[in-house]
Amino acid sequence: MDKILSFEHQQAVKPCSVNNIEEWTQFRNEVVRSELRRLLGPVMAANITAAPEKYTALLEGDTLEYCGREITHAGLRFVLAYMVYARYVTEQHLKDTFTGIVKKSRSEAESAGEGELRRLERGALQIANDEFVLIDMYLCQNASLYPDYKKNIKSPSRGKKIFEPIRRV
Repeated sequence: MDKILSFEHQQAVKPCSVNNIEEWTQFRNEVVRSELRRLLGPVMAANITAAPEKYTALLEGDTLEYCGREITHAGLRFVLAYMVYARYVTEQHLKDTFTGIVKKSRSEAESAGEGELRRLERGALQIANDEFVLIDMYLCQNASLYPDYKKNIKSPSRGKKIFEPIRRV
């Protein structure tokens, strides 16, 4: 997973505490596994996971044409970094113990409230969403390079698009 999103990539996009690398790594693995499938479809997600070096333009950013102008998307790493950050801010202060899930407490600092954490999470997911819109346009414009991208497939049972904006319930 480091080839898709390393801690150094995360720090360059949206920094997390270096004291929580273990928790960050777990969140990164969960997000990359689940969100790549949801955003790109299972086949393309498996291809990227197996050989990320073949998807450098998609991961790092590339140009696309929009309204007759050339613009640049920030890359899938950028989107994933904000999605990992959204998970990180809402869950890194919680620990699983033999007595259940507990919140870490520090005497020198006051924990952010639930509302503040949700605001940070929503903001990070909104940034990820906004950037993925450009990546989606890029993938559609370059469909011959990315034939496994499945955004536009409709669910036969419901007739709805599989892709939906990134959000948390």
